[in-house]
This record gives sequence, C-alpha cells and structure tokens, in this order.
Amino acid sequence: MKTITYNEENYELMVYQTDIFKTSTIDIVFNIPNTREDITNIVYLKKLITLSGKHYPRVKDKNIMLEKLYNAYLGTSLEKNANCITLTITLSIINDSYTEKDNMKKAILFLFDILNNPNITADGYDPVMFNIIKKEMLDNIKTFNENPNRVSFRHLIKNIDPDSYMACQLIGTEEQVKKVTPKSIAKYYKDFINRAACKVFAVGDFNPDVLNDLIKSNNHFNNNPFNECIIKPLNIKPDLPLDIIEESNFEQSILHTYLKKDNIDFFKAATVGSIFNNIFGDGSMSNKLFMHL
Repeated sequence: MKTITYNEENYELMVYQTDIFKTSTIDIVFNIPNTREDITNIVYLKKLITLSGKHYPRVKDKNIMLEKLYNAYLGTSLEKNANCITLTITLSIINDSYTEKDNMKKAILFLFDILNNPNITADGYDPVMFNIIKKEMLDNIKTFNENPNRVSFRHLIKNIDPDSYMACQLIGTEEQVKKVTPKSIAKYYKDFINRAACKVFAVGDFNPDVLNDLIKSNNHFNNNPFNECIIKPLNIKPDLPLDIIEESNFEQSILHTYLKKDNIDFFKAATVGSIFNNIFGDGSMSNKLFMHL
C-alpha cells in the first residue's frame, strides 16, 4: 500500500493507494472545538446532509442517484471528546475497473454536490426533511431512558463528574431539540463550514493527483487548525458521598464501575485498560466482579 499526502491550504489529503479491494472509500473529516452549544445542531446537520440536497430534494432522489453510481454508499458518523467534535462524511464506491468509465469521478462530484449545496431555501432547511429529523431525534431521546445500559452510564457520570464532556449526550435534550428551527440550522450549516477544519482520507484504487485536483476544485473548506483528540478522565469529587440511592423500574440491571488511574497514556488505556475491563467487569457472567458477587 502506497501512502501519499497533500498538504493544501485549506485541507490535508491522505491517499492510501491500493488495488487489492473492489471498492474505494473517502472520508471527509470535519473537526470543531467541543462546546455544548454545538451538540444538538451538529446532530441535526449530520442527519440532514445525508438525507437530501438542493439538487436531490427528497430521499428517493438521493437514493436513485446512489443506485446509478452502482449502489454507492453515503453515510455520516459523529464523535466527541474532551476538546473537539468530529463529523465524518463517508463515500464508498466500486472501483472503475468494474463499472463504466469515470464512475468514481461522478461519485466524488455527487458527494461534493450534496455537501456544498444543502437543501436550503430562503426559509431555511427544507421543512419536510427537517421535521423528519426532529421527530426521529425526539423519539431517540424518549427511548434513551428505556435502555438500562445507557441509563446506568449516564447516572454514573452525573454523580461523579456532571461537568465533563462525557456527561453531554451526543444528541442533546428534548428542550434543545425543540428549540432548533429550519432557519437556525441553515445558519448553523454556514457557521459550521466556516469554523471547521478538514482532513480527507482516501483508501483504494485512486489516482492521487486526479483525486486531489477534484477536491481542490470543488471544496468549500476553510483554513482552520485541526484539534487533535484529547481523552480526559472523569474528575471524581473529593466529597463524593459513599451512598447514592436512585430507583427505577427495570427488569434487567446494568452495573457500571469507574476506576481512575493516574499517569496512564492513551496507548495503555486502549490496550491494557481494555483487557483489564474484560477481566474485571465487561458485563459477561465470566468476569471476576460477577463471580464474587
């Protein structure tokens, strides 16, 4: 696998060139500082971007185009950590050797069409698409409390460190979701594009120079600094009470245990920490905590 990097003025492109796969993938990674004000807006934006665009006003229009591109895949994902939020837009396409000529190029141009031309009018984001997302988000919040695993983790954070970034749900509250309007999310789209830093990762049978030229001539990115991921542990309060009693009606119980270890780097936390968690209390009946209860 050959790796080629382009450090352009307003984005960085990393191409991992290989022909061992039948498909190729592009990830456009947007990165902004982590603030509570961004959470709900960015979830709306994440969903709206992949539902439709100005030239594909309904979900079926977008899906028909993806079918024409040999069933290309378009999706998004969202992550947050202590200092930043990342929104990733993913396009997966079949290599040109299995399709008609320039199918990959057409798919990339479609991706930028969706990204650069959102489904916005003078009144804001299209109300039909907006209300679909709003209902989905409100339904997700209502069902959140029906999941004992989520409730257990949320109450652990609430009692240990309610001001941490972990305490902020990656969807927001019902009140926050209802406050967003088609006009406010249209305004947020422009604000997000202006503030976000961008990196592009491409894996597959790409011509790196051609790909970079396509991105350079079609992107609306800005030259903003990329915030590297920072993992911060919970800050356990010195005066944390030993007895905290809360009652709920669940037929299944989930126990979350938090142990803080100082001076541990990210690699050890992700490797040794994961192994320790599996042994001590990963939720299975074979863990040591379960065996000694």
